Amino acid sequence: LPTDDLYWRTFAQLARLNQRDDLSRLAYRQLLIGGHAQPDDLASMIDFYDASPIDAGRLAELAFRKGGTMTSLQQAIYYYTRARAFRRIDGLLASLTPEQRSAAERSAGVLGARAEYERQSGQWLAAMRDLRRAVSLPDAGSDVKTAYLWGLLDSGQNDELKRALALWRADAENDSTYWGAYAAA
Repeated sequence: LPTDDLYWRTFAQLARLNQRDDLSRLAYRQLLIGGHAQPDDLASMIDFYDASPIDAGRLAELAFRKGGTMTSLQQAIYYYTRARAFRRIDGLLASLTPEQRSAAERSAGVLGARAEYERQSGQWLAAMRDLRRAVSLPDAGSDVKTAYLWGLLDSGQNDELKRALALWRADAENDSTYWGAYAAA
């Protein structure tokens, strides 16, 4: 088989365009074996393996190890949570450098993903702490804010819930992500 990364990268793109999953898998495997998968390659692979969360999680972790982006860390936590691979998340979080840990604490996406992991693994107080921190950050999206609203609803924290509902009322009018939580509230 050819070992040229450009060949396999092009092969993978053509296989995806032609919906040939078998050939896509072959091309992605060869890119990984070659050790030269670029961030764009890994992003395509993560998308391709979405239906297999453990594989997508491994690829996202690899992307994080190679590039250190918070988006890759968020994806790794998200996919490992979907796969219920909680030990992998524990290991990944424990391996963060102080700089990476600090960056993660400033990323609403990472905090939101970690909160979902904590919620599913029975760490309710830690999940709510992460969601409170996440919604206070400038990059907090409607998905994180909605998770926070659901957490408040589930825990019966009505005063905090009323404040959050009033704060995001204008956003909720035009963003359907909020509608279920607002209806439940």
